[in-house]
Amino acid sequence: MVKTEHIINWDWFSTRTSNALKNAGITKVDQLARCSKEDLLRLENLGRKALNEIEFVLNNLGRRLSHTTANTQDIGNRLYEAEKYLETLRAVRLMYDREIAKTEDAVARLHRGEITEIPEIPVSNKVDLANYRFPYLTDRENQVVIARGAGRTMRDIATELGITPSRVRELEGAALIKLRHPRMNKLRPMIHKFGLCRKVFSHCLCGLTPQINNKFTPDTLLVDMPFSVAVHNRFKNNEVITLADLLTLNESDIIKLPQFTRRHLNHIKTVLQENGLSLAGRSNE
Repeated sequence: MVKTEHIINWDWFSTRTSNALKNAGITKVDQLARCSKEDLLRLENLGRKALNEIEFVLNNLGRRLSHTTANTQDIGNRLYEAEKYLETLRAVRLMYDREIAKTEDAVARLHRGEITEIPEIPVSNKVDLANYRFPYLTDRENQVVIARGAGRTMRDIATELGITPSRVRELEGAALIKLRHPRMNKLRPMIHKFGLCRKVFSHCLCGLTPQINNKFTPDTLLVDMPFSVAVHNRFKNNEVITLADLLTLNESDIIKLPQFTRRHLNHIKTVLQENGLSLAGRSNE
């Protein structure tokens, strides 16, 4: 019996049903069971056939749809945001736990008389680069990608970690895919700080002048640009917030983002061209 609090196995459903649930932010069995038939039928691209499919799967898991109507889209979005925020808090907590441990050790040594001078206390609003770890990446992926950003060779890293150079290449590739996800946009400064910008982005924005043209800067918010409401909403859902975020993407990157279609892409290109701008020229793959 599958534990019902687990993440949904998308092999249970057809591609169309899976995409409809993913777009609504429904990724766990408990989430799905809290929805009613009315909630699910409100979702885009989910009809009676998909509903029957969902009921069949839940019955096999010993669960049923709820009889209480709720706003499924809002529930899914709130859960997604909460999980994202929790992941960020865990990463920050790890950084502060290390800082606390160092400070407690220094205080204990002062009490024991092992040292006579107070060591420099790290400033809490400064990131400890020596111990920094990107969220969503495994420890091994962090080790590899940070070392590669520092210019070390795959052979050197492989020798240190006791793995093969080909495994180093696989770990670096997996880390870069995660760093390109829109949810990592808020970590853009850290990606640049570790020298990973040219690996992660289609082109590096480090060299951009403060003024891209007479209208916009890299920090210009996309909500202040003349895109359609539909495109603005999709930017927001994918955490593409500033002009710099958008200009690191190419056409293929945008089409791969949830809910973006060729029509939305053409609209984006038109607005950028009208303002003397363009998307990145090569793929992020």
